[in-house]
Amino acid sequence: MKTIFGLLFFPALVFAQTAPAQVAFTSSTQTIATGVVSEQITIQTQDGNGTVFKLQTTGCVSLSFSASGEFSSSASSWSAVSVLTMNKSSANRNFYYKGATAGTHTLIVRLVLKPESEERSCANWPVSEWPTGWTATQDIIVGTVSASSENNSTSSSPTIVSESAYTPTNQNAPSEPVPSLLVKISGPNIATVGADATFSATVFGVKKEPIPNARVVWSFGNGMFKEGISVRYGYNIPGTYAVIADASSAGLAGSARLVVQAIKPDVRIARVAGSTQGFIEIENKNTTELDVSGWGIASGGALFTIPNKTILLPRAKVAFPADALKFSVSENDARLLFPNGTVAAEYVVPLPPSPLDKIETTQKPPLRLADLPAQAGSAPPLKKWQDAENIIATTTPAAIIISSENGSTIWKWMLGVLGAGGAGTAALVAFRFKPVQKDARSDAEKLANEIQIV
Repeated sequence: MKTIFGLLFFPALVFAQTAPAQVAFTSSTQTIATGVVSEQITIQTQDGNGTVFKLQTTGCVSLSFSASGEFSSSASSWSAVSVLTMNKSSANRNFYYKGATAGTHTLIVRLVLKPESEERSCANWPVSEWPTGWTATQDIIVGTVSASSENNSTSSSPTIVSESAYTPTNQNAPSEPVPSLLVKISGPNIATVGADATFSATVFGVKKEPIPNARVVWSFGNGMFKEGISVRYGYNIPGTYAVIADASSAGLAGSARLVVQAIKPDVRIARVAGSTQGFIEIENKNTTELDVSGWGIASGGALFTIPNKTILLPRAKVAFPADALKFSVSENDARLLFPNGTVAAEYVVPLPPSPLDKIETTQKPPLRLADLPAQAGSAPPLKKWQDAENIIATTTPAAIIISSENGSTIWKWMLGVLGAGGAGTAALVAFRFKPVQKDARSDAEKLANEIQIV
């Protein structure tokens, strides 16, 4: 039970035991002469603590450099290589380097684990198809300044040649333009985080002739490297990166650079229609195009890999039918996956409408004065076209309007009211000033009346 529990709830721990945490150079930095083979160079796979870690599967190693040179797995039987194999259960790999130009060369090593499903050897497996792995670098100094040059020079520092330059072997030859390779690269200025982008290079020689077989090493500005004329790479963290392509051929070198801004994608699954005739609609909410080549669409346990050169236009929706997906769409399960397998967007089933939403609430219109029923003694309703004099006249209570027709009746009514009021006032005054009669009985009589004989 403990083993099953660990597999279910701690998969990261299991993965950490089957793959190294890093690859590192264990040999010291060397200084060699131009064209001379170096001493043995060793790399090692290690865990997170820097301890030797033996590979659980076959590893492939890519070798590259910042200047002009060659690698070989043997110092005595020299044969230039760019890819080596690390066997299963091994942790170290040895090789040698020979620099063609003087200067400080940066050796770049990249290690990936070869999947069991990959039947090709490391040498026949294109580096452009390799997954993300582990990278290590180490500098090696090639060439020194001779004594005669040092005495004739005003500076005692060694001569360093740039990556894209070639130094003639005849030091006494007159100075002339330094030949180098011309490198032109193409790639997106804006890349989407989690999505792969294509970077291509074209290399030209001294006479501006194309060199299709030149070696090109790409640095993506975050410690990651790839090799090839055309490669695909995706950033996992937003930011602005400098992409540099270093090319080399026949002892010459050149480089070019490109600035790439990686932004987060704003993508969602807009609609899903289930069944074998259904579809999954994806919406790109960004204001830039989105390259979804190599992304995945998953539904009902099935997975579809989006083919290359599939572009979502800005603020556009694209429906992928079940005929293209090659599986029946499950309406309650649809996900868009990044090439690395993480979820980019997941469909959320809309909630059914609440019963309260079906209750119709009838709002009565506001009450208007004109809608009120007319009552006795009330003024008629106002009208928009009435002027001020008409409003005053019509709003005067009818009970106090005195006209010539009913004037005599009103005066009689008013005299009656005044007479009734005067009589009431006289009665009140008489009541308040009524004399109080004094009791003439003696105190003895009053006491006798209060005492009762039982």
